[in-house]
Amino acid sequence: MIRFAVLISGRGSNMTYLADAIKDYSIAAKITVVISNRCCDGITLAQDRGFERSESVINLFAGEGLQPIVDQKSRDPDSLARNMAASLRAVVNTKLYGVADAVLVVCPEHRRVFREGGWNKDDLKNALYDNLMTPGSDLILGAQGIAEGMPKKFENKVMPNDEQMAEFLDPGNDEPIYMVNLLKFKDKAEYPDKRETDLSGREAYAIYSEEVKHHLAKVGAKAIFGANVKRLMLGVVEELWDSVAIASYPSRKAMLDMISDPEYIKSAQHRVAGLKGQLNIETVIPLENV
Repeated sequence: MIRFAVLISGRGSNMTYLADAIKDYSIAAKITVVISNRCCDGITLAQDRGFERSESVINLFAGEGLQPIVDQKSRDPDSLARNMAASLRAVVNTKLYGVADAVLVVCPEHRRVFREGGWNKDDLKNALYDNLMTPGSDLILGAQGIAEGMPKKFENKVMPNDEQMAEFLDPGNDEPIYMVNLLKFKDKAEYPDKRETDLSGREAYAIYSEEVKHHLAKVGAKAIFGANVKRLMLGVVEELWDSVAIASYPSRKAMLDMISDPEYIKSAQHRVAGLKGQLNIETVIPLENV
């Protein structure tokens, strides 16, 4: 991931072009700090939603009354962002996802904490996203002793939770691994940048499948099996997966190197757009069979 420090001497138009390129996945980068000797154009909420700065735009939002977020102790951006994320969970219900939106307004005192810590709006949004990621198993009906929640189909999420990611980051025994992927596709692709598309979830994932071959080869890995699920022969499940795929890697580190590559991250947007759910299972061949 390339990190940019931007020095602005004029209106900040070049920074806007750079931000647009990052947003459109033209480059895998992040603007981490902006320095200016004058008051310059910022990226407004309207611009975030695709409007030009020259356009007159009114943002309408259907919501409840104000909900204050009190934090008089945090002096670093990470602590403050974690508190804000925890407070945002309480909008409507801590276990209901996607049923309501929220507009976060940062007061001057909190803005100063972020500014002095070198954070910009994108840094805050990314931190909120990371801290609000929740295992689907914690959100479904009845989880945590709470009857309310999301349908059981949300139990398997597309992204790993913190515990799973921590285990994955352990380099392991440097042995070959075989990743078994159980895939469920969305009816219609939904890209993270909200772009308009006519692709189905399966079609979007097919783009990822084609591009990932190059990324696999770069780390000495390869796809060794892929097939569509036809029917259930034994057992009981609420809903069948759509497809099964297996990829082999020379080691867990090789897979980590691949998914950390900015070029892979750019391709992964098609994976996120296409998948409704996924189980990603790490397997190894027993030593006695090698």
